Formats: sequence, structure tokens, C-alpha cells
Amino acid sequence: RRNVVVEDAVLDGEYSVVIEHYTDHRAASVRTPREFRSVLCEISRKWRKAGVFDRADLNDGDHIIGPALIIEPQTTTLVSSDFTALIDGAGNIWMDRNEEPDQ
Repeated sequence: RRNVVVEDAVLDGEYSVVIEHYTDHRAASVRTPREFRSVLCEISRKWRKAGVFDRADLNDGDHIIGPALIIEPQTTTLVSSDFTALIDGAGNIWMDRNEEPDQ
């Protein structure tokens, strides 16, 4: 478990929030997409195959290397080619920028 430091925040009322963030990619499991769709890559300006993932199927510690689409009934999250999405214990999606974008 790691602590998250918030530099500046304003909260009105009483709140208790626990955030778990998995930054150790070695401890995460790589997910396999259920299908692929073509997306226009904003890095290379070329069409790329993006893996498609159902958000409901993602688990704590999973990570998805972009380009990818995480779909759910009300929205779709684009994981661009220069990011990796990590799923935390609460089901949140954390986007980490890759050091070297996959073009």
C-alpha cells in the first residue's frame, strides 16, 4: 500500500477518501483485448489497431497498454499510444504516461 500526497485541495464538509494507486507495472497483469478497432493515433497521425476492453471485466491490478478503448454503457475511455491505464482496487482508471510512446 502506498500513500498519495495531495499538494492542494479544498473540501467542503467531512470526507474520508482512500486512494490506492498501482505504479509497479511488474505487479500488474496485462489484459488481452476482446477485439480490435481502428483509431487515428494522435502521436503518429496514422491509423492504428486499438484493443477493446469491457470495463466491467477489468480487475484490481490490471494494466492496459495504449492504444486501447475501455468501453462501458455510458462512456468510452481512450488510452492513447503514449499511456498505460492501470486499474486500482476501487475500479478507478489511472493513466500513466509511458516514457517512450509506442508509435
